[in-house]
Amino acid sequence: MDFKRVSAMVLAMLLCLSVASCGGSGDKPTDPQKPTTTKQQGEAGGQSEQTTIEYIVSTEKVEITAPGGSVIATQIQTVTQTKTNPTTKKPSGGTTTAQKTTGKVESTTVKVPATTEEDEGNVVYTALSEDKYRNYSLLSASQKQMYTKIKNAIANLDTEVDLGNCTQAEIKIVYTAVSEDNPILVWAPRGYSMTFSGGNCTLKLKYDYTKAQCDQMKKEMETAVANAFSAIKGSKDQYKTELRLHDYMVSKVTYKATSNLSYTAYGALVEGNAVCEGYSRAMQMLLNRAGIECSLVTGKSKNQGHMWNIVKIDGQWYHLDATWNDANNKGYHSYFNLSDTMILIGHQMDGSIKTNAASVPQSFNFDLPDCNSMAANYCNKIGTLVDSKQDFENKALNYFKNHTIKSGTVVEFCFSSKYDRLFESSMKDISDFISKYNSSVSKDKKIPSSYSISGTTGFKGFMVTFK
Repeated sequence: MDFKRVSAMVLAMLLCLSVASCGGSGDKPTDPQKPTTTKQQGEAGGQSEQTTIEYIVSTEKVEITAPGGSVIATQIQTVTQTKTNPTTKKPSGGTTTAQKTTGKVESTTVKVPATTEEDEGNVVYTALSEDKYRNYSLLSASQKQMYTKIKNAIANLDTEVDLGNCTQAEIKIVYTAVSEDNPILVWAPRGYSMTFSGGNCTLKLKYDYTKAQCDQMKKEMETAVANAFSAIKGSKDQYKTELRLHDYMVSKVTYKATSNLSYTAYGALVEGNAVCEGYSRAMQMLLNRAGIECSLVTGKSKNQGHMWNIVKIDGQWYHLDATWNDANNKGYHSYFNLSDTMILIGHQMDGSIKTNAASVPQSFNFDLPDCNSMAANYCNKIGTLVDSKQDFENKALNYFKNHTIKSGTVVEFCFSSKYDRLFESSMKDISDFISKYNSSVSKDKKIPSSYSISGTTGFKGFMVTFK
């Protein structure tokens, strides 16, 4: 074997888990360590060559900023949370154990109270089955076998996995699929090493947590998920379920990186602190438990690494960015179920690859579906998605007419891709609309003329809060 050729090939392929760097505050891959090659005595007495490659990913904490420079650093804590002893959440220094767990990492059903006008009794949410996980569903039959081996190994904290005859690109693709499909596997290593011998590959994993810590985190995650479903009103309507779980999570999480766990669903749902990766993985976990297809998207926003979700509602795919909706403590819905055209106004997506790709870039998405609908967009649902200046006036006046507007009422508007306009700090139009509406109705139907406008530079949406 030509070891120089092997080393060059390894350096070119960069075996790492494809993880988003959330606005600079996600996990940024470091340069790979130089691969090493060794020779190992073959079992039959002859000499066989063994190549060992290792890639390690570290994390870096940097704040995410919205276009225009405002820092997204939320402080929303409206839901009471019980926290356990933090010593159970800290890395243990890589201690591992050979003791097996059950391998079962997700519950199958969750019961929640239903609203009387929608359903009677309890709504039973059945968790999405693995064959519906987007990344898993795209894999070949042999890749799915690798996927199951890797997932079970991580669930059991196994340190070695025999993957048989496979390529480095396949391993990176499958490992990324496992990581991105299974937010419950909080302890999944972000880096791994591989040993090739006689055409077969052995994947080697190192963990930062003990089995006891992982069991405790898993238990706390399940409790957090149960709490989330207990806090919302049950509905068989996918949009309403998505909206309620989104609003619950956004109200619960503070945008802050306090540890490596802030990049996980555990950081968001249990500790209440997360960056974009934590928000996205938590949103994915909650929606998947409700039987709603939801996956991750990696890319950039304002030239900084970022992660968000794609979600399938009533047969249509949409972009959902819970991190940006949690900007400035407001709980917006500006990034709730957007089309590709709308999300690309402020975001850039990493390139998509097929699961049979011969080479894999450092950051990528799995063959993303087209998101070409705005039917389940939040503002479209409430009648405030605006297509033009005249449409802005018409929809504002219509909303005032058909809703009770009083002190404390909050109304959100969003400019569609047809209307080339972004949030402005003054939004004088609103004052004009209120004056026009109040001049056309009796005194008892007038709405407050005092209000505040909030939004983030570069957003297509904004919020009006009446005083």
